[in-house]
Amino acid sequence: MTVLVLGRLFSGLADGLAEGVWRPRGAPAFYKLVEGLAAEPGRPVRTLLFCKEPDSRFPRRRRVETDAAGPIEVVPWRALTGGRSRALDRIATELDHARIALAAALRRDVALVYGTWGCVLALGLIARLTRRPVVLRLMGIFPQHRALAAGAGGPYRWAVRAPYALVVCTEDGSDPAAVMERLVRPGVPTAMRLNGCDATPGPERPTPSGRALRIVFLGRLEGYKGADIFVDAVLAAARRLPEGALSAEMIGDGPLRETLTRTIEAAEAGSVLRLRGAVDHAAVTAALQAADVYVSVNLHGNLSNANLEALAAGCALVIPTSDPDTPIDTATDRLLPEGTVLRFDRGAPTDSLAEALVALAEDPDAVVRLQRTARERAAALLKPWTDRIVADKRQVLALARGAEPDLSPLDGKG
Repeated sequence: MTVLVLGRLFSGLADGLAEGVWRPRGAPAFYKLVEGLAAEPGRPVRTLLFCKEPDSRFPRRRRVETDAAGPIEVVPWRALTGGRSRALDRIATELDHARIALAAALRRDVALVYGTWGCVLALGLIARLTRRPVVLRLMGIFPQHRALAAGAGGPYRWAVRAPYALVVCTEDGSDPAAVMERLVRPGVPTAMRLNGCDATPGPERPTPSGRALRIVFLGRLEGYKGADIFVDAVLAAARRLPEGALSAEMIGDGPLRETLTRTIEAAEAGSVLRLRGAVDHAAVTAALQAADVYVSVNLHGNLSNANLEALAAGCALVIPTSDPDTPIDTATDRLLPEGTVLRFDRGAPTDSLAEALVALAEDPDAVVRLQRTARERAAALLKPWTDRIVADKRQVLALARGAEPDLSPLDGKG
């Protein structure tokens, strides 16, 4: 019995695989499940990772044997036009990827196919044309999913409404429970998962009085993560406070880095706000344990891995208010109730966040209270990745055997 795993070549997996080694960063819900399946007797897993963007490091199919994750095969991007037409190259790539995925799924030893959204066209094809049970794994709900749930057509709607054995979605604050019923085919079972968290609680911080309030932002430097809003708000708060009242750092990289660097340089604020770029997980943990305040400006949901780790580390959390109309972060309101975190106005984020940072810098005792409630809520809410992956693995293997999966919620209601 083999579980065939199909996923996009996540950036956090590509660097290691380009060197012929398994050195995962990011996407833990995906790679930890692969490792969990590989640890089963007989190693019942084969993984295909598909380049959904051009990557010169993978000009042809490449197989990497790993101890932790079993055999991994990288399938390249197809530059049919040599890059002259990105649209035609993408069509050629998707057709080639679907052909390879379907051929792999038809192997006699494959008992189940498990894949992520980046491979949904191939997964939809397999679910419709074969008798293999197929599990679709979503890492949250994004605007394209909301559009499809609202009735947008095309091949992606055809694919997402295939007869899957199960659709699982991360509860990252994007409120999948409100969308899944309209997104997937009627009758397809669904499950929501809060991510695991292995972060080590940091030491209790001394009251941040008489020194700068230490603020950290962790995430990709791009628009939907609110990186530009964070920079503008920190600079606005610094202008309203005495010199040295706060210091902030941003951990992560992304397309906005050069723009944000220019903004900070133009404001002559290098002593207030520092861009650290991408760092390893140990450095992330150290930064969270040293920070007083963690700020998230994620406009798609605020129960991400980074936010859960900040909660576990005992940071005072500052996040946007929910958006019940879309909806976004209504689950966050339930899991992180009033008083657990400080919320700023999603409708006017820059000004509201600046006001929140000024208020915390002027009231060190409020920071300590938020840190205490963060620790208490983390203890009640969060479960280690081992528990999460054991549940996911049990679910997948049950389906592979033809049994009914356990659909009891694992959302950390605490």
